[in-house]
Amino acid sequence: MDGQIHTAALTNYFEVARFVGLDPYAMLRRVRISPATLEDPDALLPSGAVAELLEASAVESRCESFGLLMAESRTLPSLGPISLLLAHQGTARDVLNAMVEYQGLLNEVMALDIEDEGEGRRDGMAIIRAGFVGGYDGRQAIELLMAIVCRTVSEVVSGRWHPDLAYFSHAAPADPSHHMRVFQCPLLFDADFNGLVCSQAALDAPNPAAESAMARHARRYLDMLVPDPADGSVTEGARRSLYPLAN
Repeated sequence: MDGQIHTAALTNYFEVARFVGLDPYAMLRRVRISPATLEDPDALLPSGAVAELLEASAVESRCESFGLLMAESRTLPSLGPISLLLAHQGTARDVLNAMVEYQGLLNEVMALDIEDEGEGRRDGMAIIRAGFVGGYDGRQAIELLMAIVCRTVSEVVSGRWHPDLAYFSHAAPADPSHHMRVFQCPLLFDADFNGLVCSQAALDAPNPAAESAMARHARRYLDMLVPDPADGSVTEGARRSLYPLAN
């Protein structure tokens, strides 16, 4: 997994690593990440090193749900500047659309997409695909990403939204109870993709705290941070082409 991601990707890594019995400094040294770098929220880290750190931490601690523990330690503000926009989206669908639109600010190598099946029908389904540019599908990074998406949407709409199904391309853990607690829905492992499925109607779940004026303000600020599409970055091009090719 090539590319760079902000240090926010490792928010609360020290606390979670210690919780499962690891020495976080030793683990960071193993993947050549300086602990001091994590003190700078604007610093960038090699995405491959972050992914390696998560997988190694799970193996060393024998905690198959290490990525989920990382996700559970996050709050909406930990997502950075995009959190203000998300907090003022009107519905669960609006939150997801904003995450897709500004995903490059969350993670340079993230590939998040929404597919509507039976669009316009309340009994239709929506598929929220989660992955990484280049097809990387490491268990811990995938589960961290999926859990952050799930928890973020649910938090913004005050718990009014949960997926109907969660799909994982990797094998089931020995104990899926942690996954059940995080996703609060049936789980399907060894699937053809990684993502969440819910009804179209569920995406209408409202956010009672939404303020359109604040959302417009946040969007204007974020638009100044997003690279010009004319730049044609390789990472953005790969992200845009990932899911159409998979369909």
